[in-house]
Amino acid sequence: MSAFDSLNRDLEDLIEYLKGVRKALIVFSDDGDGVSSAYLLTKVLDELNIDYRLMSLDKAFPEAIKEIFKTYFDCYFFLDIGGAFYHFIPRESYNNVIVIDHHTLDVEFPGAIKYINPFKYGFPDEESPVSSVITYFLLKKVTREAPKDAWAALIGFGESPYNLKGINWRVAYEGIIFGNVKRSGKSLSIYLKGLKREFRSLYRDITLVSSAGYFEDLPLEVIAMFRFGELDIKEYVNRFREIRLNAYSEMTRLLEEGMFVKEYIQWFEDYKGLFYDMGTRVFDSYVSYVSHQARLYDKNRYIIGISSRKPYIPGLGSLRSKWLNIAVRVSKKLEFRILNGYSQPVSALIEAASYSVGGIGYGYQTNGSCIIPYESKEEFLNIFNELAGV
Repeated sequence: MSAFDSLNRDLEDLIEYLKGVRKALIVFSDDGDGVSSAYLLTKVLDELNIDYRLMSLDKAFPEAIKEIFKTYFDCYFFLDIGGAFYHFIPRESYNNVIVIDHHTLDVEFPGAIKYINPFKYGFPDEESPVSSVITYFLLKKVTREAPKDAWAALIGFGESPYNLKGINWRVAYEGIIFGNVKRSGKSLSIYLKGLKREFRSLYRDITLVSSAGYFEDLPLEVIAMFRFGELDIKEYVNRFREIRLNAYSEMTRLLEEGMFVKEYIQWFEDYKGLFYDMGTRVFDSYVSYVSHQARLYDKNRYIIGISSRKPYIPGLGSLRSKWLNIAVRVSKKLEFRILNGYSQPVSALIEAASYSVGGIGYGYQTNGSCIIPYESKEEFLNIFNELAGV
């Protein structure tokens, strides 16, 4: 059985399960893939006459997951939310949880949770679908009109570093046939209500607006715009580009003074709260920016950025506890060592260190992020440093 056949089988089983659902919660990430996935899922649930509520979660972390399951729904969707967050889901709710994701994970979700991830089916990396592409194929199972929404899945694919191949190309092709996706030079552009945008550029802008405007409920507003076939977010983009640029510039000036260091790690903190009013993804992107500024750090140590997370979740409300957001990146030199087995992968380090202090993290071999309790910073750093030296 091919990877796509295996995925198809699970999607068919999911449709059968949904026929008995009346009310669902859609929890989605605040980037272009998460927003697009949530939009496509609303179309699925509309077709099945299922009521739903939307909630955007920048990262899964203990208090947020626990609060989510204090709400009462027949089923809970988690779209494009990385990490082994099942640890914080009540066991009695496992059968009502559906996870659609494409991030790599070093552990397996419990069998009772409906877990759909391309890595589970054996898709090669260059053909692996993102969450929105998977959700698009779910939509195809409930309506023949799915191709008119292929553009949304294409936006989500803007996250992938690969060219369109396999089932990802099939989505783009169906959008081309319908008419709202067209060739544009060497790429593809999306046409909606007179607006023409190259799909990767649009992915970046939607991610900026949804993440920088996270605490203004903009992930939810972007989905509302999608529902009306609108993509004109230029005003938001210009506003948040300026805000982001100012935060980057001020933080870099502070970093000129140097980072804190231990044997295997170096770290800095946003102690001025420059990123506090934006979603954690923006700070994570800044840490990525730092990793390309060789003058600011030691190439032999893991780079760790730390910022406070505002206690609010769009669609849920304010939390009671204080949490820290942490992003980890590496230099090109350390990346080479990791990929050749001489240094520990970031994903393993951040998952273990965050879980040890009551948080949750996930990542890839050379980058990762997590949320941990506010008071656990020193313990996290010590554990990460110790594990990095193993």
